Amino acid sequence: MPNKKITSDLLQGLTHNAIASLRMGVEDYQSNDADRQLSAARNFAAGTLLLGKACLVNAAPPNSDPMAVLGAKFSPVIEGNEFVIKPASAATIDVEQLKKRFRDFGLPAPRGDLDRLTKLRNAIEHLHTDQGPQQVKEAIAACFPTVLGFFELLGRSPLEDLGAAWETMQAVESFQKEEAARCAKTFEAVDWPNSLPIRPECPECGSALVAQKNPANSDPVMIKLRCLSCGSEKDDYQAIAVLVEGAFGGEAFRAARDGANGPIYDCPECGHSLYIANSEVNTCLYCGYEVDGACSVCGERLGVGNVDWEDHSLCSYHAYVASKERYR
Repeated sequence: MPNKKITSDLLQGLTHNAIASLRMGVEDYQSNDADRQLSAARNFAAGTLLLGKACLVNAAPPNSDPMAVLGAKFSPVIEGNEFVIKPASAATIDVEQLKKRFRDFGLPAPRGDLDRLTKLRNAIEHLHTDQGPQQVKEAIAACFPTVLGFFELLGRSPLEDLGAAWETMQAVESFQKEEAARCAKTFEAVDWPNSLPIRPECPECGSALVAQKNPANSDPVMIKLRCLSCGSEKDDYQAIAVLVEGAFGGEAFRAARDGANGPIYDCPECGHSLYIANSEVNTCLYCGYEVDGACSVCGERLGVGNVDWEDHSLCSYHAYVASKERYR
């Protein structure tokens, strides 16, 4: 029975080789030379498959036999009085078997179009392809989401592991669009005011590829964000501040430029600058407090701009008058 170290070593080796292949694939991807495009397809396909295998090894129990996890063919064998299933050869799984084993392991199905690149790679290896450099690039780019998904399953940072190659991948327009749409979907369950748009931008690197770490979460206070570009994370009120800035930062800038206030205010209840007040929204997106009613002295309508922070039943002017009276 293999020990934990064997499985750990295999995981490390698979991941290292996958990253090396992906890096070489992206380097070739950047070239317009037809031969290097074919090399790009081979290297990137190999790296993607290796990274997927690493996900399976990572998901298996620590003392599992690596070939029981990755073996392609198995045979029934009688050993003593026991009937066991053992790998029939040293061959490991291909892409179709990888996808099936992901399902068997309860892992999310690989994103992107892994089949397209696999067919292209097989044609290059065994037959012939009439695909030009642009078609090859498109097939590789269609697998960028697959690679990102595998990195997420492994809990690794593509920025740290791939370096400049990750920057190249992010610059591809089709990848940007697909990942931006996926990021947006992670906020669908969040219980926001209906009129609040969600278009966050990372405060560290400026990327729009910001996602909620737990797409099932519906509570704004429990939001945890991760930037797919630089890996930075935000939670609690800082996460909401990122969303508020993305939704209302432009409006706040224009108001300040014109000498006006809003729509972002400090909340009289929790103190965070997450109270939104405009024609459509009137609430703190962190604590849920809403300024409402009229001043109990003068009857003036209360809003976040004039309510007293100590006594929410008074406007700031009459709260000031009341405090002066108390100290006479």
